[in-house]
Order: sequence, then structure tokens, then C-alpha cells
Amino acid sequence: MKTTVSLNAFLEAFKKLRPGNFSEEALIKLFNYLEGFDPQMELNVTALCCEYEETSISEAIDLWDIPIVPDEDWDEDLDYDLIDEHRREQVEKYLKKKTTIVGFTDNTVIYAEY
Repeated sequence: MKTTVSLNAFLEAFKKLRPGNFSEEALIKLFNYLEGFDPQMELNVTALCCEYEETSISEAIDLWDIPIVPDEDWDEDLDYDLIDEHRREQVEKYLKKKTTIVGFTDNTVIYAEY
């Protein structure tokens, strides 16, 4: 017998079994991704923690050795929010070729770990 898992039950399962693996915002994105991918999927928190990862943009750049190409329009007075957006775009472009991206939070990326 399968039970439909609500978002709240999904969040509670992670808080109980694997707190700290994902931010709440990342878990919401993961829930929506999985629900769209396979609404009948069995909830296995441990397996999901092995299959998906949330890392900061900087960590992803380091882990995947992503080359960040500076924008030719950058100068000394550049707004750092533009640099962060550029880095996020570079990470997204690179990871799309290597894995499945679940989504982004303000400063992290959630992706399949394979």
C-alpha cells in the first residue's frame, strides 16, 4: 500500500531522519521536482540524501572544478550582485551538461548526485 505524502509530511520526515542535509527551501524545491517527476514515488529519505545534494554556489564551483569566465564588461565599480548572478549562470550552464539540476535557492544549487 502506498500513502500520498504531503509537503508538510515530507519536510517533517527530513527534519526527523536527516536534519541538516537540506535547507527547508531546498526541500520544497526537491518535493516539487519529485512530485512532478513521479507522483507515486516511495519516500525514502536516506536514498534521497544519497541521490541529491545541496551546496553553495562557491562549493559547487570548487567541487565540480567549474571554470568561471569573467564577463568582459566587468570593471572596478561592478555591483557584486551581478558577479553572483554571473557565477550562478556559469554553474547552471556547466551542471546542466553533467547532471540534473533540481533548482536554486538564493545562494545554493540542488542537483542529482551521480
